[in-house]
Amino acid sequence: MKCEHPKPDDEFPPLSKRQLAELKRRVADMKDPTRYVIVSSFLPTFSLFYCPSDGVFTMNEIPETACFKRKAEALAVAEALERRRRKRTRDLQIIKVKKTKRGVRVLEAVEVDGRTWKPKLRRK
Repeated sequence: MKCEHPKPDDEFPPLSKRQLAELKRRVADMKDPTRYVIVSSFLPTFSLFYCPSDGVFTMNEIPETACFKRKAEALAVAEALERRRRKRTRDLQIIKVKKTKRGVRVLEAVEVDGRTWKPKLRRK
């Protein structure tokens, strides 16, 4: 008795244009290295980055677990952190970073008291 395997074309029907466009959009989104982090910056050489997986701030270092894929998610977490704080200062900011082979590169500057700078990261 011979068992016949279905051909790949018979097993899966062709994708519609809408399905194909959605699949391409998701792949492009997955490959996008842009991420967002929550930062509390005091000086160019002293910045704290929030790591939600541990619930702590790390100094001058952005671990991969501190990066958010969506800006809306980072904003929601930052707002929750601001509500928890005793002081009502708005020192938490969301900045854009880019994942690289060597770590993370800061793309946006922070603004504190009218001064702007890009936070300096500790190099490994």
